[in-house]
Amino acid sequence: MGAPAVVAATHSHNTTLSYWNGSAYVALANVRNIKRGPTKVTSSNASTLASLSRTKEKTPGMIDEGGFTCTLVFRTAVAGILRGLLATTTAKAVNTNWAIQAPDGTTSTTGTSWTFDGFIMELSEEFPEDDTITQDVNVDISGPVTEVAAS
Repeated sequence: MGAPAVVAATHSHNTTLSYWNGSAYVALANVRNIKRGPTKVTSSNASTLASLSRTKEKTPGMIDEGGFTCTLVFRTAVAGILRGLLATTTAKAVNTNWAIQAPDGTTSTTGTSWTFDGFIMELSEEFPEDDTITQDVNVDISGPVTEVAAS
C-alpha cells in the first residue's frame, strides 16, 4: 500500500468578485478576502399527536444558500458602486447578479465560477490606527448558486 496521492491545492490569489452592471460583469477592485456560505437545508416538523414514538419527525425543507461577506481595501469609486446597490432611505436594495471566479482554469476566465443573485445587507468601514482603511460587505444570496467547474 503506497502513500496517498498529493493533491495540489488551489491558491486564492487572483480570485475575482464581480457584479452585473446591466450589460457585463465588472470586477470589484482591491478585494482582500471572500467567504461564502454556509448553505443549509431547513427542516419542517412532521410530528403529530398520533406519532408512534416520542421523537420528532422531520422532513427536509428548502435550501438556503446563505450569503457571502468580503473585505475590500477602501476605494472611493468602489464604495460609491456598493452604496448605490445598498438600500437607501428612498429606494430598496438592488438584487444584483454576483460572480466569484477562482484562478484554477487554463486562463483567467475559465476557472471554477459561482454565480448567484443577492442584495447587500450591510456595509461597514474600518479605520485602524496604523493600517489600511477597509470596507466589509455582507450580501444575502437569493435563489440558487450555480457552480461551473474549471475548464
